[in-house]
Amino acid sequence: TNISQLHVTYADYMLSINKENVMYNQKAVAVLNEGLKVFKDEYKLLILKVRPLINLAENAIEQSKDPMPLFQEALQATKRAEELDSKSYQPLFEQARINGAMSDYFLDEKNDIDLAEQYITDALNAYIKVDEIRNNFASILNLNYTRYNLAEIKYKQAKVEEAILLIAISVEERFKAIPQRNAYFGHFYSVLESQIGLIEMKIETKASIDSDVELGAKMVNVVCAFDGLLEKQNQQLVTLIKEFLGNNWIKKDEFNQCLNKIQ
Repeated sequence: TNISQLHVTYADYMLSINKENVMYNQKAVAVLNEGLKVFKDEYKLLILKVRPLINLAENAIEQSKDPMPLFQEALQATKRAEELDSKSYQPLFEQARINGAMSDYFLDEKNDIDLAEQYITDALNAYIKVDEIRNNFASILNLNYTRYNLAEIKYKQAKVEEAILLIAISVEERFKAIPQRNAYFGHFYSVLESQIGLIEMKIETKASIDSDVELGAKMVNVVCAFDGLLEKQNQQLVTLIKEFLGNNWIKKDEFNQCLNKIQ
């Protein structure tokens, strides 16, 4: 309705002034809550409420205060929005963001790795649902970066085999999804770093690394062939190649064409 849209517009205005400012985030939440008193099932009001609540929760963490009531309020809003429109990806996307933030909180601030695992798993499951609805580049990256974050937690829990499987899937899915051109170099570099981490984990478990090293070298050479790489990007590739060669994982011949191009 026109009246509920006024609440949406005013809340958007509050956030546009300064989304980092606590006062403006509080005002945005207050305006949206007023609208929800009258229009309790207004989808836009519920979804828009999430962003300032997450901002306030992150500020609470910085102030050493409990962010969980704010996270839970945001999560509750997304659950209701999902009930109202089960075909929309947005409530699920917001649930993933909230659960990811809660995982970070319990991992970094509370040193509670089990709760961190629970919340990052919930985030992963939400991103899987997002990808089922809206399969695109962004959804694939969000899903597989989250899968990698879960792998890191599994590794901290000494669940190395599970971590290896998650990283392998994350690397493969990201590499397939990223457009092969230099504008996406940062994404590819992250994938290559993940592949090196995977190889190191496999060495730790005394598993064979031959196929993983072969795949890693292939990915380096694919990225190396991009036109228009910057000098800094060339140096980053050289650093990765040195990792392969310095650990005697592979012969230098595998990188000759790449090294001749970038050095």
